[in-house]
Formats: sequence, C-alpha cells, structure tokens
Amino acid sequence: MKSKKTILVVEDEEPILLALQRILELSGQYEVITAGDGEQGLDALKRVVPDMIISDISMPNMNGLDFCKRVRDNPITESTPFIFLTAKKEKMVEGISAGGDDFLLKPFSVDEVLVKIEAIFRRVAKSKIQALQHKGLIEDIPVDNILELCLKESISGELILQSEGKVGIVRLANGDILGVEIEDARDDAALDILRLWKKGTFVIRPSEIKIGRDIHTHHAEVDLSKAVEISDNIWWVGAAHTDSRGQKNSYLAIYKTDRQPIHLLVDPGSPIHLNEITHKTGQVIGDASRINLYLLSAGSADVALNSMFVRKMNPRAICITSRVAWEQQIRHFEIPEESVKKINLTGIYKLKLASGNRLIILPAPFSPQPGAFMTYDQKRRILFSGNLFSSYTAGSDRTAAYLYAVEEDWNGMLRFHLERFPSATVIHSLLAMIATLDPAPRVIAPRYGRLIREEQMDYFTDRLAGMDWGYNSKNAYQNKEDRLVIQAANNVLEQVQDEMSLDEAIAKLQSDDYMAGHVLFEGTQIERLLCEGAVFYPAFIRILSQDLSEAAANKIKTTALKAAYNLGLQLPDLAEKE
Repeated sequence: MKSKKTILVVEDEEPILLALQRILELSGQYEVITAGDGEQGLDALKRVVPDMIISDISMPNMNGLDFCKRVRDNPITESTPFIFLTAKKEKMVEGISAGGDDFLLKPFSVDEVLVKIEAIFRRVAKSKIQALQHKGLIEDIPVDNILELCLKESISGELILQSEGKVGIVRLANGDILGVEIEDARDDAALDILRLWKKGTFVIRPSEIKIGRDIHTHHAEVDLSKAVEISDNIWWVGAAHTDSRGQKNSYLAIYKTDRQPIHLLVDPGSPIHLNEITHKTGQVIGDASRINLYLLSAGSADVALNSMFVRKMNPRAICITSRVAWEQQIRHFEIPEESVKKINLTGIYKLKLASGNRLIILPAPFSPQPGAFMTYDQKRRILFSGNLFSSYTAGSDRTAAYLYAVEEDWNGMLRFHLERFPSATVIHSLLAMIATLDPAPRVIAPRYGRLIREEQMDYFTDRLAGMDWGYNSKNAYQNKEDRLVIQAANNVLEQVQDEMSLDEAIAKLQSDDYMAGHVLFEGTQIERLLCEGAVFYPAFIRILSQDLSEAAANKIKTTALKAAYNLGLQLPDLAEKE
C-alpha cells in the first residue's frame, strides 16, 4: 500500500486539469491520475482505485453527472469520496443528487482546494467502514495474498474484485470465506476463477459490525427477527413465538475448510417457518442456497420437512440423519438417497467433518420420534438437544425478546416434557448420556423454546432428573383422591393472602426442588401432580408454612386441615419430622 493518497481528476479544460494536478502533487500528500472526460475516467478506474475523485460536470462524451452515477454503481468505487467542479451554482444541487459528496466553485484558489480535500478526508476518517478499508491492484497483491490478509486481520464484510469488466464478490466472516460470486459462478467455482485473475483492482470493505464479535450468551432482550450468534460461528435462525406454544429453533453452524466453508443447518423446521428461517440464514451467509449440509435430528414434519426446500435450493447439499428416521419418514421427503449420510444409532457415534470439527451423535430413543438423536459440537461445546430441555414459551410473562431460559421458564419446560416424553426414565437416561460428555456443554440448544446457558444447566438438569411419572411411576394416571388433593391445595392458596401474596406463595413452592419436579402449575393454580396426593399435601403445607411466624404458620396449617376435611380427605400428619 502506498503512503500517499491517490486522487483521480477528470476535467476537459486542460489548463484547469494541469493546475489541479500541480496543486495536489506539490502538496506532497497526493498522487494524481488525470482524465479528459467521464469515459476516460471510467477507463482509469479499471487500472486504479483512487482515494478520491474530483470531476467537472460539463464535459464532452460523458458528463460529470453520468460519470458519478457510474462510479456509484460500481461496488469498487461506490463509497469513494467525489467532489464536483462547476462554475454554476445551480449545478451544485444536481451534483449532490447524482451522488457527489461536495463541490468546488470555479475559479478556485490553491488553499481552497487543499482545505476542501483535507476536510473530506478527515470526514472519511471518522467513518468506520472507510477507515478500515483496504484497496489496491491485483497485479501488486495476488488474490490468494489478499485472502490471507483478510484472514490475518479477521475481516468480516466483503472483498470486491474487478478485472476486465467482471466483478467478483467474496463474503467474509472473521477472515473465513462464507460465499463467492462472479457472474453465474458461485463458491468454489467462482473462487477458482478469481484466483486466475492477474490484473485488476480490489477493495476490502469491512462490515460496520463484525460478524462473530457480538456473540449473544447472556440473559437480555435481543431482536429475534434477526439471526443471533450463540457461539463462535453458530447462529440461531429459528422462528420466535409463531403459535400458541412458542419458539421453534433452527441453527446454522459454519465450519472453515481449505476450500468452501461448510454451512450446516440443524433441523430446518416446517414450511410455515421456511421464509423466516431462510431469511435469517441469508443474513449470515448471503443466501440460504449456500447451505451445503443439513442435519435432521428427527423425522417429524415440524423438524425435517423443510429439507425438501433446502435440497431444491442447493441440489448438492448433503443430509445427515439416522437410518431409522430415514427409513420411517425422511425418505418420503423427495431427497435422493445417494445424498444422505445415514447413521446407525447403536451407540454414541462420532462424525468428523471436512473442517476437522467433530460432532458427537447421541441416540435419543423414545423422545418421542423413532430415530431421534442429539448432536454435540465438541470444540464449540454446544449441544443440540432436540426435545430434551425444550419448553413451551408462549404465555410466559417474559416477551419473545429473550433467547435464554431463566428459572421462571421451568413450568413451560415441565409441561413440554410431560406431553412429549413417555416417561421420566427416558429423560433420566438421556441426562446420564449428556453427563459423559467431555468437556461439558456450555450451551444447550433445544428444538423448541429457550436455550440453556452454562450457569443455568444445573438448575434445569436437576429439575428434569427429579421428575417421576409415566410407565415407571405408580402415579401414571391421577385418581379421584389426587384430584381432590389438588382442589384442597388450590383452596389453601386462595386463603393464604393475609400471610403472603398468591404470587409469593407460588414462587415459594416452585423454588423447592421436590415441588418443582412433582407439581405442574398453571398460572397461580396447581394443575397436575406427578406424585401421590397423600405424599404431596403434607409437603405442600410444610413448604408454605416455613420461614413464617408461629402464628402465621399455624394459620396456614389450620386452613389446610379444614380444606382437606371439607373434601372428605384423610387429614395429613403435620407433626414435625426429626
């Protein structure tokens, strides 16, 4: 890169052209390229990328206004500062409308020219994009060297190259190539063409916000109408609160290889979310057609049906799924079998990608789709957990702007697992498998609902581990007595408000490990028990009464005994246990 800035001066009056050239060169700060009209100016731009353009408006062949529009239409020069020269003040508005940044009125003085140019360069220096911009000639820096520069400086944005009338665009994320375009060629084919270019110009145009530098891992509101980076080059691209049950999650993972990067879409979802998922995917990699690998962790339509559209967007994309899911469901989705990597879920399976990254496939039988599995990215320590840790988020007091779960989301998670899993034994076996992962996950990314951060994993894991229902439970179906116990407990909750608010009472119950794992709440009511009523009711009274004055505790106990008596229930033993 040259230390002096380059200025292209386009002027048909030779005395003015030479005067400007002399003024600028004598300042010692600038190198000057000259042209006699707009057409010559465009020819000059094929050989050099100037730091600034100064152009007359009234010129033969191509006037300055048309020249400026052509400059702005070229991605190489669209941001280059442009100053118009004119003797007519009425032309100034036309010049600015055409894309000019400033103007010089003829006749002008030496000081006026230099002050104007320096002021514009100071203004440009304040622009983050321009301040970071690299540019030059391909004959000076070969394309491979330019790409190495981008990787070394972890540049995110676009590398724009121009040669003999052709323009190539390379999209970058932290120096990694996300996609390449040149005319009809794309990705590897386009990159091979660019590497053959021996002359031309290039501009590296970084993004104002660097991809991957704002990974969202904390509990705060976030704009879920956009893709959200949740780990290094792993993005949430799902659909937030699309129906009464809440958030549907799909994930995009990018893996660098020596050639084309791997763009892996995890659980593409159903067609009703296709537009939202492909739009967010396009925000990250330019276009959803660049998805070249997709993972179907189950065969159900709400997980995998969009795989048909992924395949149509990129017929060369490869599908990863289990053999069982393929045979029972996915083979009906118009996906050629030769493009499918089928995994036998006889145990934990390790899949090595071309990038060198290792994905650990964990079978998840009875959860509930046949052939379902979880996927662990060992390097990035993120677990795509499928139905496990999923939750219903609609109806939560928190808005859709939260991506990560907090303790108050437990009830939605409990409800989900009660509906989707046949028994707690299935959940316990999956949790035991996750406990063997080394290193342990930092993020759990479920198929539905909010994600789990590392600091919340123990809380939700312990709650799930404490669940007990289904075929392994004596209380698979609630009997009449249990329903009466629920009624008695809700009657007590309605009458404790002299001692605490109803919200405080519910929070007190939910904070207890036993209650959290054995009681399903609906708002401020108890809806279902996952244990015997005779075991629940004394514990319910004990928890409500604790940490209160003796008088307040006795009042709650008396209320509870009356509620049980009025419903014909056996009175609970409230004696203190030693």
